[in-house]
Amino acid sequence: MVYVDDIRVTISRKIKALNVGKRWGHQWCHMWADSLDELLTFALSIGLKKSWLQHNRICDHFDLVPSMRKKAVDNGAKEYSFKTWLKDNRNIGKS
Repeated sequence: MVYVDDIRVTISRKIKALNVGKRWGHQWCHMWADSLDELLTFALSIGLKKSWLQHNRICDHFDLVPSMRKKAVDNGAKEYSFKTWLKDNRNIGKS
């Protein structure tokens, strides 16, 4: 399953993210999945580039602007709070 959380407004300190954020009003959300393969397959199917994947010790994910979040939901991504997902999957990121 592929998931998206709620849109948030955050101004990044990273130059690349700051420049992208200016174009989109600093609005974004996370998109993640139960497996990396599932995430990449879904991301490519909605027009994201593999190089935009963000690796994280807890969960690999993509950051989406509002229009891409809508596209993800329209194509089957489940709306889910990331914090709730982490609670429901407590062993994620633990070795």
